[in-house]
Amino acid sequence: DRQTDRSTTALANTGDFYIGIDSDEASNEWKGFRDDIKVYRFARSAAQIKADFVGKGTAKGASAVLGENTQNLPGALSNGLVGYWRMDESDWTNDCTTTSVTDSSGNGKNGESCPSTTGPDPASGKFGNAGSFDGTEDYITIASPDLPTGDFTYAAWIYKDSASAADNIFHGSDGSGGDELNIRINSTDQVVVRVNNSV
Repeated sequence: DRQTDRSTTALANTGDFYIGIDSDEASNEWKGFRDDIKVYRFARSAAQIKADFVGKGTAKGASAVLGENTQNLPGALSNGLVGYWRMDESDWTNDCTTTSVTDSSGNGKNGESCPSTTGPDPASGKFGNAGSFDGTEDYITIASPDLPTGDFTYAAWIYKDSASAADNIFHGSDGSGGDELNIRINSTDQVVVRVNNSV
């Protein structure tokens, strides 16, 4: 099942991007694992998405191989890639200021692990390590991420430890405390995509 709220206008893209919590940094915390998070500046086709998931039947090896697209191939993974957080670091600095969650897209959108001293940490995941979130205010924030304002694709491997009212997968803030984009799993395990815009 799926539930979608959407507007027909472009997103403002003025706030930070949160992984694992609302933009208030205190509600709808995620409890579980996340791995291999990607954001694209376009809507990927069903064939592209299927190819990604069919090729990932093992926990060994690389989830994706990035590099310069020297042959200008339109299907190259790096085309349109805004951010790619592999979550493969051995440790993160939980201080909400050090950008220790590496963006592998080449765009330098590294994330901060929060809250201070008790934030999420890497643990064994789908591909190497994954982010382990305990459901008690653990999150990653990416400042000024330049997220897509039109069509987009968000992708991640996730494992949910327990049900709650709403567990956030991704949350884009409008810059003034409101929701601009919210992708979550609700208490009945439905994926909810909410796109709001007051622009």
